[in-house]
Amino acid sequence: MELVEEDLYVVLGVDPQATDAQIRKAYKALAIELHPDRFVGRPDEQEDAQKRFAKVSHAYVVLKNTEQRNEYDFLRRLKSEPEEAPPPPPDDEAQQQRRERGERHFKRGMARQMDRDFKGAIDSFKEAIQHDPSVSQWHSMLAVCYQKQGWGSYAKAEVAAALKLDPRDALALKLRTALRQQELEAKELEAKESKKGKKKKGAPPKPKRAAAGTVAFKKKRTSFLQNLLGIFRRKSTD
Repeated sequence: MELVEEDLYVVLGVDPQATDAQIRKAYKALAIELHPDRFVGRPDEQEDAQKRFAKVSHAYVVLKNTEQRNEYDFLRRLKSEPEEAPPPPPDDEAQQQRRERGERHFKRGMARQMDRDFKGAIDSFKEAIQHDPSVSQWHSMLAVCYQKQGWGSYAKAEVAAALKLDPRDALALKLRTALRQQELEAKELEAKESKKGKKKKGAPPKPKRAAAGTVAFKKKRTSFLQNLLGIFRRKSTD
């Protein structure tokens, strides 16, 4: 996902803490206001409305998706922070050098993550953390990539590490909620499958109609033979 210059929340006219319902309501109102059909016969206004409608649609597509919104919020926060870090203490030059090397790996990981190369991003984020494990954001982004790969236990560990460093890490908090929801859904599915298995094992066997029919036929055949023998006996006696 590319981070656009314009703030997506400003484009939709909503607060960054807006709910999904508020975002959807704002989009519908703007879609009606900017629909090209309203500007038929006014080519200049119609062109401007089309451009604005494209921006509004892009903002809605990003913000209505939970994962994309989390990524956008993280990048938006990074963009709002000062690019230059405060100067390190004079006696900690080695730590500053490790931080700078970690920053390079982190930026490389972000680029790979944007290209959906999650395995490459994982390697870069792990390199960054090796140089400096004290940055919560690096752990959060590593957790995001682990989750996208389906490695829930690794993602959970990195979320815990991020929140230990910064209990207010927004991305880690959202990801923790998502992981808990996934675990709950997995347990519910497992319970349903277990109940289905027990029902199949405990079900009584269905009666074999063919076998019952065969027994009835045998009884009829035996009765017929007995009657026939009785007739012959009566004739021989006569």
